[in-house]
Amino acid sequence: MDPTTSDAEWVKNGLGNIETQLNLYTAALHAYDGTKDPTLATLATDYTSLTDRSSLTRMNPEAVILRDSLDTLANRSYDAIQSLSSCKEALPFLLRLFEVTCLARSLLDLLLYDPLSADRVNESFWKDAIGRVDRAIIITGADQNMDLAQEFIKRIQHHHLPLKPPTSHRETIHVFLCGSNVPHPPAATTSVLRLQSPSMNTYRQHWHTPFVIPSYATDWPAMKDHPWSSPSYLNQVAGRGRLVPIEVGADYRRDDWTQRLMDWETFLQALDGREDETDEPGSGPSSLYLAQHSLFNQFPAMRADIEVPPYVYAVPPAPSDYPDYEPPGNDEQLVMNAWIGPRGTISPAHTDPYYNCYVQVVGRKTVWLAPPYVTPWMYPHDLSLSNTSRVDVFSTSNLPRSDNAVPLFYTHVVPSLAQRVTLQPGDMLLFPPGWWHAMRSEDVSISVSMWF
Repeated sequence: MDPTTSDAEWVKNGLGNIETQLNLYTAALHAYDGTKDPTLATLATDYTSLTDRSSLTRMNPEAVILRDSLDTLANRSYDAIQSLSSCKEALPFLLRLFEVTCLARSLLDLLLYDPLSADRVNESFWKDAIGRVDRAIIITGADQNMDLAQEFIKRIQHHHLPLKPPTSHRETIHVFLCGSNVPHPPAATTSVLRLQSPSMNTYRQHWHTPFVIPSYATDWPAMKDHPWSSPSYLNQVAGRGRLVPIEVGADYRRDDWTQRLMDWETFLQALDGREDETDEPGSGPSSLYLAQHSLFNQFPAMRADIEVPPYVYAVPPAPSDYPDYEPPGNDEQLVMNAWIGPRGTISPAHTDPYYNCYVQVVGRKTVWLAPPYVTPWMYPHDLSLSNTSRVDVFSTSNLPRSDNAVPLFYTHVVPSLAQRVTLQPGDMLLFPPGWWHAMRSEDVSISVSMWF
């Protein structure tokens, strides 16, 4: 889409494209046997009724009613995605329908907007419009409509949600601060290997074991001209009104853990000053954690602030202790995620099926590691959490006792197999697939993981 065109012309072009996709995905949904899942059949019929009744691009009184219908269908599509059981092959089309319905609903807001009534449209109206688009990006990836989604957000932010100037000089230069003391995890005594700028051949000699490259990323824009340690910069790069997925709760293994969408600016404010350094980490309010999120897909400008290390493209083999390894299935064979949380945030010991290049950008983070063959002594959970251990490796209350609930962990893993390292800003950790690892943020922390 040409960003120089007027909003009305641009929106009509976008809605025309969305309408074509709505018809395509609705027809695909109709192809599934309604006797297997009557919910899908009803949903497909209602989508057909919507597209038959009124064109998205035609300005008429029914367009206002159409917005309510789109809201209803978006919610029903989301519910179907969450509860889908008997017809899982329909999931890709449900995701696409949810995506284009959210986009159509927000584009209609812009199409029907009357500047003469601007005094009756407040900021929350436009934040809701952006929020629907962010919801589509977060839940579906919005791969086919990302350019449309990002251009819509830029237009709304430019015309209706401009950035607020800093209220003081302190706000301009404010950064997340680091603390001082970092206790070592009691469940590890061996330090992770450190290598200084290893060549590719050196990496190939060590890719079967974890190692740290100190200060690898200190020249990244994220640590210099575009500092991620600055909440002001992070707000600027995203713009106003953006939503991000946040984990609420100290531990995803607990029943009180949940997830919700949260305003980006509000999240950054919550990170800052959550706990006094004298407090026990994690003793403050319920932990908020942006975990394993494709932030660079949502905020593309941040992607330019980091660099993908050449080690990621080395095509390592399947390790002997993890023979089922396969690289990610996307075109790049690379999955990049961001991890942002306050001091005391903990990721329990778990395994992942990929090689991991983990870069610490802001604050410090302590990492505990152990090789794949210790799995029988890690007391993994059952079923959906089978890659996660019951052992709290950072806890000081689980020190070995004769009646300890995890005795094999302390007799087999701790004495010589577990490793530890505290990553400083700029440090990069590489470790193979299948390795058990747990993380603890020692400060407000921002990290980037690259699975390959």
